Amino acid sequence: MSKDSKDWFYVCTAHLKQGFATPAVDEAAVAAAEKERQKQAEIARVKAEYEAKQKAKRDKAKDDDGKDKDEKKSSGAGIGGWINYLKGSTESSSQDDKAKPTTASTSSVTSSNVAPESKEWILHRTVYNHRCELKQQAAREKAKAEQWKQLQFPSAPTGSLSK
Repeated sequence: MSKDSKDWFYVCTAHLKQGFATPAVDEAAVAAAEKERQKQAEIARVKAEYEAKQKAKRDKAKDDDGKDKDEKKSSGAGIGGWINYLKGSTESSSQDDKAKPTTASTSSVTSSNVAPESKEWILHRTVYNHRCELKQQAAREKAKAEQWKQLQFPSAPTGSLSK
């Protein structure tokens, strides 16, 4: 077996953990995964900043609305009270809806950070040498069997012994 050729065989993941091989590292794939991880972290950071700004803006708007509501309550409490009640209930439900997507987005970010397992592994030197020896031995035995098949002994005499 030459050094350039690839030898392959199937091994389950439990046996790969026994330490007879190391994963082949593809530098381009590792760099791409790191870049993707950095992008996801940047997106999460920007989302958090945006949500904080929006929350501050909503709080400021609520404070302004609160001052207006106090003025309206003092001027007339009949229908305005019901409208304020309905607005309060819709605002709380919209806040709950806004809270749900943020938890889902954080779970999707964590699941994308999982590194993919390597499909190619490099055998340790002793294991590789042992496999090479086994293949060479099998080739020698096959050649020896072919020689025995082609080997012809002289045939036994078929005539009488007396002459």
